[in-house]
Amino acid sequence: MEKLLKALNPGVEESQSLRFGLIILHARIFFFKTILHLAYKLPLKKWQATTPEDKKVVQENKERIQKEYRERTGLIVDMPKIGFGNSNSGNNSRRFFSDPNLAAEITGIKNIPNRLQRCTWSCTGGIQ
Repeated sequence: MEKLLKALNPGVEESQSLRFGLIILHARIFFFKTILHLAYKLPLKKWQATTPEDKKVVQENKERIQKEYRERTGLIVDMPKIGFGNSNSGNNSRRFFSDPNLAAEITGIKNIPNRLQRCTWSCTGGIQ
């Protein structure tokens, strides 16, 4: 593997190429998606909605969260986009984590958005 890295990047030392480690944009989008999906199922206190009543509760909570985000921040969250997945992009995740207190208030998940924001900050801040 080391020979392959040297062949692909002839002038770069291995320690430099592995310095950053995490791709923080993808981590932030994943955190954003995970918090949303946890918030949708928060009233159930279960990991899976199996009955029609549970599915209805999850759908109502999802619609409430999406509506509240759109009204309060202008963000369109977790909506399908034609041609390429959904609206959970890097810009949406950045805006979501820019105000973790509002995110916690809307989703009902306390402290986690704030902690994940600090994780992303520490990864991008150049702390070694």
